Amino acid sequence: MSSTAFHQPISEEAIRRLHREEIAGGAEIRAIFAGVYERAVELFGGLNSLTEPKRAYLTRLGSDRLTLRTKGFGRLDVGQMFLSFDLDRTSYFFVGVPLAARNHGDVDIEIPEVIYKVERRDLRRRVPAGENGAPRRVTLWGPGGSNRRARVTDWSRQGVGLLVSETDDLPVATRVGVHFAGEKGAGGELHGVVRHRQRDGSQGGWVRLGLSLSAVEPPRLVEVERRSDILGGQPRAAGPTAGGLRAGRLGSLLRGGLGGHGDRPRSEVIDFRNRRGERIRAIADWTGDPREGPLVLVPPAWGRTKETLLPLALTLIESFRRAGRAMAVLRFDGIRRRGESHNDPGCLTPGREYLHFTFSQAVDDIHAALDFVESSPRFRPSKVILVTSSVSAIEGRRAIASDPKKRISGWVSLVGIADLRGALWEFSGGVDYGSGVMAGVGFGVQELLGVACDADLLARNAVEQELWFFEDARREMAKITIPVTWIHGRDDGWMQLERGREILSCGDSSQRCLIEIPTGHQLRAGPEALEAFQLVAREVSRMALGGEIATEPPPARTLEKRQKRERRRLPSPKFDLRRFWRDYLVGRRGVVGIELLTATSAYQGLMDDQIRALGLRDSERVADLGSGAGDFACRLLRRDNGDAGVRVYAVDYVGEALERGRRRLAGRDWPAGPALLPVVANLDARKGQTAIPFRSRSFDAVLASLLLGYLTDAEAVLREIHRILKPRGRLVLSTLRRDADISKIYTDSVAELQPDRLRRIFSEAVAADIEQLRQDFLSDASRIIDLEEFGYFRFWSSRELEELIAKAGFVDIETRPSFGNPPQAILASCERP
Repeated sequence: MSSTAFHQPISEEAIRRLHREEIAGGAEIRAIFAGVYERAVELFGGLNSLTEPKRAYLTRLGSDRLTLRTKGFGRLDVGQMFLSFDLDRTSYFFVGVPLAARNHGDVDIEIPEVIYKVERRDLRRRVPAGENGAPRRVTLWGPGGSNRRARVTDWSRQGVGLLVSETDDLPVATRVGVHFAGEKGAGGELHGVVRHRQRDGSQGGWVRLGLSLSAVEPPRLVEVERRSDILGGQPRAAGPTAGGLRAGRLGSLLRGGLGGHGDRPRSEVIDFRNRRGERIRAIADWTGDPREGPLVLVPPAWGRTKETLLPLALTLIESFRRAGRAMAVLRFDGIRRRGESHNDPGCLTPGREYLHFTFSQAVDDIHAALDFVESSPRFRPSKVILVTSSVSAIEGRRAIASDPKKRISGWVSLVGIADLRGALWEFSGGVDYGSGVMAGVGFGVQELLGVACDADLLARNAVEQELWFFEDARREMAKITIPVTWIHGRDDGWMQLERGREILSCGDSSQRCLIEIPTGHQLRAGPEALEAFQLVAREVSRMALGGEIATEPPPARTLEKRQKRERRRLPSPKFDLRRFWRDYLVGRRGVVGIELLTATSAYQGLMDDQIRALGLRDSERVADLGSGAGDFACRLLRRDNGDAGVRVYAVDYVGEALERGRRRLAGRDWPAGPALLPVVANLDARKGQTAIPFRSRSFDAVLASLLLGYLTDAEAVLREIHRILKPRGRLVLSTLRRDADISKIYTDSVAELQPDRLRRIFSEAVAADIEQLRQDFLSDASRIIDLEEFGYFRFWSSRELEELIAKAGFVDIETRPSFGNPPQAILASCERP
């Protein structure tokens, strides 16, 4: 069940209470949108379930409605669109309610009656008044020790508005001391930074200042180590962040002084309880004696389970094993989240697992894991290093700062978020849940990055536990004294580098480093992810051993075996593959399916690469296995390359797709072109079976385009292909590469199909409903990632694919990348001897 089914609308009254300044005049609102239209200003709507930005542009300003061209929103005929934009140095926010989806991916919304000016201020400021004890005057200490008095115009615990004399030299970014002597409410002496400065038009000779306030002294920002490659060359030498070993001793250790590659890694499923007796299920991996080395604690990322983090765990284990060092990794499912740990009745259905989740519970989960490690006789770690990813940086930071026993010795944050309010503001498209619950606004169940949660419960808990605001994060980080490495993805569009940099700089930053690497946010199991995990392993070893070890990813076969083993242990989700492929190829409504992909330049480039590799000659017979809607034959007809008279036997088990391919070729006047012969067959051959219904040695060539990874027994299918090929017959196949970026392939494809091109390819009737058709196709395409994780599909590296093909008896094997930029597939060509 999709989590979007639980999304609840937010009332206009609730939105109004969230914002300080509203614009309700029709003429003024039209003037603002006229500026948006004329300057092609981008509207931002948060992030979708694939953690991609929702974006829109205003394409038409009508008398009573706006027409938006959108990307990433999903269905546009229901629900609310939260949209924000910047115009003339002012930020705005409004709620759009779709009226109808138009042609070519556009949507109509009513011109809103109200839009709001937005300030990214954490707390609403109050005007001082004698009866509430708010401060009315402050003393400021500026550079050089000078002080001056200023009048307060508005204030909160985290900011203050002031009136000062125009002669006061306090430009923007000036740091000042702020003293509320004898006043109630604000209390004591704080650190301030001038954020805004403008002349007060109503009072000559005065200037209005806006200051941020903090109990933490404004830091000197840490340096950013910007890398052009993830691993950055050779491991760094031991530095001041490490403890326990001198560099000279470490050098002999890393050369294998403690036994080379160590013991065979082991793993075990472990249950332990929190202080309320609720079960937490974990998986422990270790090499050597887990009572002698460090232990890495890995809490779950948002919406993920412990199994997702297997590649990280095995990279850590393999790296320490090769260095001859004992170590353990403990990854666990959080309580009231997805996975095998305790959840409440009513939250067990897929899509509802996070309905009772709170971040303070996530902090307790980490403390429960520390309690277990401390009390368990099987673990006596020399050090405990915490590794968090994405949103789990929030609970990780609090767990470190609030542990009275100081049991965590180092922290590595991978693509982590700096503060909860800032992140959820971006995820939701500009809705401040924390300020809302403080003002008595209710939001109900909302979807955050594809996960349905109770926004009121989550935000109220985070505000009460001081986990919500940027100032909370600064104050908490200032308490942390252990080594910290913050790894930021350069192409991570919603994790702000400078926001993380400021937080990381609070307190003693001598043992902290900030590394920017050339990745995005999604790091799962591909080559880029494994390199990032090796970087994590280096930082863990630096914290635990006193210097960086030479790291290694786990062997591909080891990782694959472990993934299969962990999948088998969990209940297998029921999935109708035949229906999936029918929807994928011909569309859920039977109108347009895979043609949306095959019309793109990326796919056409892949097909042209495959045709060139086939080298077809006049009158040859070629089997197009997994032909779908006949794109191979259609592409042959468009090429002037002498493929006259080629006979294409199109094989697929979705008969409707084959019929569509036949119709696409019917009536075209290419008398010398290829003949298409559709054949319905299930190509999912098993060992000892004949799944391809043709005689042996009956084909000159075989094409298997993006097919092999979707079959149960790829080796059996390759043997079948070997059987039906003539001697010296050619095989060309392609498959998605390991950890292909599926979402990028399909979102780029959709972006390429602009309205004019869609009109040329499809009928007006199809174009009228194209947005929903594209969204249906993308939803089905994104399931490929899930199906790979569940073990239904499998993709290979080039070397693995070559070995598989050679095992089936083929020779002269060549592989190369294809399909998009960067390439997301591997193309292989070979011959039957």
